[in-house]
Amino acid sequence: MRLGLLLLTCLCFAPTLEIRRESFDFRYDILPLLHRQGCGSAYCHGAATGMGGFKLSLFASDPKADHHAITRDLGGRRLDLREPTNSLLLRKPSMQTPHKGGRRLHEGEHAHTALKDWISDGAPYQSNGGRELLSLELSKVGDRLRATAKFRDGRGEFERDVTALCTFRSSDDRVVAVDETGKIEAGNPGEAWMFARYVTRSARLAVVQPFGERADSTQSAHALDRLWLGRLRALGLRAAAPAPTPVLARRLYLDLADRLPTPDELRAFERLAPGVRVKKTAAALVLTADFAVKFGRHLAQWIEIPLEPPARPRPQTAMYQQQHLRLVTAVRRGDSLHAIARRLLVEDRTLLDRFPDPRDRSELTGRAFLGIRIGCARCHNSPIDKWERKDHMAFSALFASRRPNPKGGMMQGVLFDPDTGAAVKPRTLPVVANVSREVSKQGHAATVAHFVLKGGHGMFERNLANRTFAALMGKGLVEPLDDNRLSNPAVHESLLGHLAERARNGDLRALVLHIVTSRLYQTSSEPTESKVDPAAIQFFARRVARTMPPETFANSVARSLEAKPGARLTRSPLARQLALLNSPFLNDAVRESASIADIAVFAPDAKTRLRDLYVLLLSREPRDDESAALLPSLAKGDVESVQDLAFALLASREFGSIR
Repeated sequence: MRLGLLLLTCLCFAPTLEIRRESFDFRYDILPLLHRQGCGSAYCHGAATGMGGFKLSLFASDPKADHHAITRDLGGRRLDLREPTNSLLLRKPSMQTPHKGGRRLHEGEHAHTALKDWISDGAPYQSNGGRELLSLELSKVGDRLRATAKFRDGRGEFERDVTALCTFRSSDDRVVAVDETGKIEAGNPGEAWMFARYVTRSARLAVVQPFGERADSTQSAHALDRLWLGRLRALGLRAAAPAPTPVLARRLYLDLADRLPTPDELRAFERLAPGVRVKKTAAALVLTADFAVKFGRHLAQWIEIPLEPPARPRPQTAMYQQQHLRLVTAVRRGDSLHAIARRLLVEDRTLLDRFPDPRDRSELTGRAFLGIRIGCARCHNSPIDKWERKDHMAFSALFASRRPNPKGGMMQGVLFDPDTGAAVKPRTLPVVANVSREVSKQGHAATVAHFVLKGGHGMFERNLANRTFAALMGKGLVEPLDDNRLSNPAVHESLLGHLAERARNGDLRALVLHIVTSRLYQTSSEPTESKVDPAAIQFFARRVARTMPPETFANSVARSLEAKPGARLTRSPLARQLALLNSPFLNDAVRESASIADIAVFAPDAKTRLRDLYVLLLSREPRDDESAALLPSLAKGDVESVQDLAFALLASREFGSIR
């Protein structure tokens, strides 16, 4: 009796615990199981015509159609609501009935049990109103990954462990491998990103296996270098030594002015104090016409203006050339890159209107201005990014061509869904908090410009920062340059975030100066014998020498030799080398060069001739072994021998490289 009263008292005064009954949703509870088994892939039932008479949407992009195919097609023969274990949906993938796709389910496992319970409940599409997926987060618990999804239903927001519903992959299995359950296994030194995919959401997590090099204790006042050196310490990598002064001078002039430094400019650079020589020289170069031409071309390439003349003249060629010249003028004036982008998106739509299809225009805008690829979502939900087909269609509707208004004037065009024939409601891409923006009163073009430049997502600045970094370093922090997505992280995310912040005001000159005055930019490209040298290149611990772009090569030859601009050169290194050796381009430039003739005639001796040639063409003095090998050929002092050596230097790998 006393025990009974005590229990009753405890129950009466115990706190009430509310047990949340989560809403059920086929999209988030069942479809991910099928996707995880590969049922909706292009090689199985997600193929264009399905497989074995069973058709699912590709990558689970159409949940309602998939639910109908499972529960209603062929009279619902794939399910047995009375005896769920007799359902074909369970019997075939568990190989109780012949299945060309092989065994995909095992009795007693989570996927098999969840599908059986769903069928037992009547195979509903939703219950309790369903729910909305907000986000996905990935964490590491011991040697396993945990994926947590955040949802919202009629009662508010809540989280759920969806590890058993996700697909996992590693960016580098040699460093860290992950299996289908989320278990990870460490391997070689390096960095690997773990990716989890759940319905339309992705999450990532970096796992580092340090290389074990002795930490670099160097301190730097440069904000970019502090982030870079801190990152290298975490990776266990050591930064390379600074590049030699002549190499750095040559690199700076090629990157900022598209030409070699003259001998006088090289000497002036070397006379400056080491702490200010790059800053002072770069500050002068970014104000020159050469810089405007160089970065005007960069901008044209970034926004995909065709600069190469076609085999046959076309009316658009002159238009593209004028567009390129306007970009050069804008850089020369110091226009903000935001202002330049707005002109291209609103005022001068030559770039966009060359495509008649609004979907092509939207995809170009994504690539050129935001650094993202949305083209995959033209046909189906992207399997590697968050873009869905409905997002692509709605964004493309903003680029529909204007058409005559029956009442007079022009009216905004309309994009029709090719599947349903219905007019598509235009909206911007949902890049912030899964919310897209409707059309403003200023019209579609103004809506796009506001979204690109002031959308609160920072993608324009991130794209600008990455492309500028690539122009100066030879490769971007994100590669390919137009593929910024969650599943393609930057080599140094903190660096890219820092540079994107520096790009917020759109000042191209300031951004360039910030990069070139860093120790990161000024590191040597000389290879080392270290076993981690490939990783050093990957993580920018040292630079890698790169081939001059054809325009830079031709301009450097013409400016150094005071010759006429040369013919266009192919971008293929092998084809270019063959062309240089066999075409009249270099030969004519050397034979007609007053600079080479002056060296041959006025230099007092062979040693001076050799030194002057090297400084003119390679921006450095010859090494002892080079002097010993080449001085005898210049002893006669005739013009032909100097021209022959000049030709050899111009055709060398060193001349054609930016080190």
